[in-house]
Amino acid sequence: MSGHTPAGVNTFTAMKRKFGAPPPGYIPGKGRGATGFITRSDVGSAKAAGAGEEAPAPAPDAAALNDSNYDQFAGHQGLNLFKGSKFDQADDDADKVWQSVEAHLGNRRKRQREEREKAAAKEEEQQKGLKDHLRNVKADQSKLSTITEDQWLAIPDAIDHTIKKRKYDLATPMPDTMKIRAFKDSQSMSDAAAVAAAPPQGAEQVADIYAWGSGRQSVLKQKLSLMGDSVTGQTVVDATGYLSQIENKRAGAASVEDTKRAREIHRGLVRDNPRNGAAWIALARVEEGAGKLSAAREAIAQGCEHAPHTEEIWMEAVRLSLPQNAKSVVAKAVKHLPKSEKLWCKAAALETEDNKKRRVYQLALEHVPNSLRLWKEAIDVQPDRDGAKTLLRCAVECVDRAELWLTLAKLESYENARAVLTTATQRHRTDPAVWVAAAQLEESVGKTESMERIIRKAVKSLSPGHCTRESWIDVAKESEATGYTGCSQAVVFNAIGLDLEMDQREHVWTEDAERCLHSGHVKTARAIFAHALQCYPQRDALWAKAADVEKKHGTYEECEAILRESVQHCPKADDLWLRYAKEKWLHGEVDAARNILAEAFSHNPNSEHIWVAAAKLEAENGHSDKARAILERARTGAGTTSKSAKIWMKSAKLERQTGNRDQERKILAEAVKCCPTAERLWLMLLQWEEAMASRRTEASAEAVKAKRAVYRTLYDEAIRKNPDSVALWKMASHLEEAVCKDLVKARSILEKSRARLPRNDELWLATVRLEVRHGQKVKAAQDLSKALQECPASGCLWAQAVAMEPPESRRARAADAAKKCEKDGRVYCAIARTFWAERKLESARKSFQRAVKYDADLGDTWASWYKFEVQHGTEEQKAAVLHQCIQADPHHGEGWIAVTKDAANCTLGGCRLSTEQVLKEVSLKVDDYE
Repeated sequence: MSGHTPAGVNTFTAMKRKFGAPPPGYIPGKGRGATGFITRSDVGSAKAAGAGEEAPAPAPDAAALNDSNYDQFAGHQGLNLFKGSKFDQADDDADKVWQSVEAHLGNRRKRQREEREKAAAKEEEQQKGLKDHLRNVKADQSKLSTITEDQWLAIPDAIDHTIKKRKYDLATPMPDTMKIRAFKDSQSMSDAAAVAAAPPQGAEQVADIYAWGSGRQSVLKQKLSLMGDSVTGQTVVDATGYLSQIENKRAGAASVEDTKRAREIHRGLVRDNPRNGAAWIALARVEEGAGKLSAAREAIAQGCEHAPHTEEIWMEAVRLSLPQNAKSVVAKAVKHLPKSEKLWCKAAALETEDNKKRRVYQLALEHVPNSLRLWKEAIDVQPDRDGAKTLLRCAVECVDRAELWLTLAKLESYENARAVLTTATQRHRTDPAVWVAAAQLEESVGKTESMERIIRKAVKSLSPGHCTRESWIDVAKESEATGYTGCSQAVVFNAIGLDLEMDQREHVWTEDAERCLHSGHVKTARAIFAHALQCYPQRDALWAKAADVEKKHGTYEECEAILRESVQHCPKADDLWLRYAKEKWLHGEVDAARNILAEAFSHNPNSEHIWVAAAKLEAENGHSDKARAILERARTGAGTTSKSAKIWMKSAKLERQTGNRDQERKILAEAVKCCPTAERLWLMLLQWEEAMASRRTEASAEAVKAKRAVYRTLYDEAIRKNPDSVALWKMASHLEEAVCKDLVKARSILEKSRARLPRNDELWLATVRLEVRHGQKVKAAQDLSKALQECPASGCLWAQAVAMEPPESRRARAADAAKKCEKDGRVYCAIARTFWAERKLESARKSFQRAVKYDADLGDTWASWYKFEVQHGTEEQKAAVLHQCIQADPHHGEGWIAVTKDAANCTLGGCRLSTEQVLKEVSLKVDDYE
């Protein structure tokens, strides 16, 4: 067989032929525990190498391996110790390992070398700075020979700033035994008899110890009694004050040293440069801070002598001087500095009589005639108007400033003021305040044309570089604030269009008017809208905003005038007609409102809003027949109103309001045929069927079955026409549950709706609540878990999850809901109700506040908060919630809509209840936690 080894052939030799030469160090059977040994076959033949075979290398002798034949890089000369060995994979792996080790060590040595170089460079830089400093010191060594002995003695002692450990003297209290022994030694020998008659020595020592202790205790009691007050157990010792006193003492000790050092430094400064006024002031303030006012006055007096032309040093001298000497000091000051405004003003301030002040200012103006400050101060102290005018006439000649011209114009009569402002406008053509003052002067005497001409000329004269459009708007605001509304309007009309493109004007002007309204400048905003309407009379949005301004800030007549003018310029804007008619109606002018709507019909015959408004006007005034006729004309007309879902819906609501339910059913049946995609009409029809089902009492099962078939046919048709309407899917499920009493069918409808509209939280919420209503808590929890997986950020689902959670774990569930929905009002309302149940009232109130902050339009949250305050709050808190709710005017929420859409509370125009009434009624239906 081929698998056997031939006879006479060694097995190892056969394996070598079959698999090749074994690797170096191979030991047969080592894996089974065999050990290696060397045989002749391993060593080889002892005969000489034949042809073609390489003779083994001779062993090197000792002379070849000595140190003299060894080179550091080449090794032993002429010798190859590893000749004949093979380079295998193990050698390659070893080389790679050693190379990685060498690379790692090289990187480490490089990093250490770089760190040493950086440290050496830093130390060299420090040594360089120190050498430069010492070089300057060595350069000044030549000056040491000129220092006198007094200067050497004046050098302050060096302070020990080292941080070495200091030794402090420790005081140990003397023990009582030592005191007794000293007392015994001090007794004379002549008391031996008394000592012999005394008790034993040990008893006497004990008695003395007791005496020392009792004396110490009595002294301590006396000290405590001095520190205590009349009330037992209290004390007047203030630990904080005691520590503060200690700190003040330490700070005082430190400040003394600092004061000495500062005094020496500043004295050295004034010695080196006696004309340095700042150094004298600093020295005086150091002495003042140390409480040495006399030294401070002396120092500042010397400073005034050495630096008499420094204004600040004289002001400091006046401040430090005694009241009786202040005038003489300031007199010396103005002699040295007659051009100083501060010194003259200080001299006038020291005077107590107005005559003397006027005299001082007169002298000051003689020396400084171009000082605006001195002229102002001199004018302020004048006793009468004529004196002020005289000074102002002189002032404008010496100091040509616009504010002086304006002040002079205010004091003059109209003719003189006009001449003054004319001169001022010639000298200050780039100052808008002068032009505006001239225009305001003309307005004050009723000369509107002159005022407008001046403003027009001012806007043309001043380039945008001197006064921009925003600056002119600010001027208009200031004019309105001072009562010059005509000037404000003229400024707006002439400057509001500067630097604006034609396509930007309407938008920019609207923003300007809104900013003016926000800042309270209503008349300026009114002027901006008036100018915008002159430029764009066909923009109905501008007319609407102008009407809002007049309605909020103006009178009824002003608002009515704006609306009357708006419908003349924009006859096709039905919203302007409606607002005009509503204003008339609210003011009690019903006939005028009818006429306005009749005129609106002539311009907008196919406007459903005007038809509805006309019907609402008649219905609200008790004319239901007229309202019915108007709506019938709209439904049966040839225009677009016959296809209007809103017209059909208002017609059905009118019949419901008047109690004609059969006619309502007929209108709704026709409406859904005419407008099959109007989901609200289908909802009203299904709600009508539900309402009628609650009133019927069918006797036979066939009749009940027939009615159920009718309901199902209706909602199937509604869903077929509106497959994406969530409200219709929910209504169909509700009919099956409440009317048909088929819970399985209700579940099936909701499942179909979720398949049609996936990830819809409202449908999931309806599914969960369906199970809750029928006691299927486990099924409800499962559905809620699936719902949260599909809609993880749904606030209504998380609120339902918090409500369904047991009380012991509701807090944790609420925390999870707050993390998932950080700004959802429904979640925070559920959290607030959780705190309400736990009687944590303040936390509940804060959660309610956050809920209405995030969703102020949710009426159910307001109702829950209001009921909470009714039960646990004060009258002020309850009134605050009511006021905030009225301001927010909410319109959503299940409970809120249930009240506002109730047939008993609805009219053709909406809910007849006010927000306060709805809030109180909804709060009565809120489930509390009593």
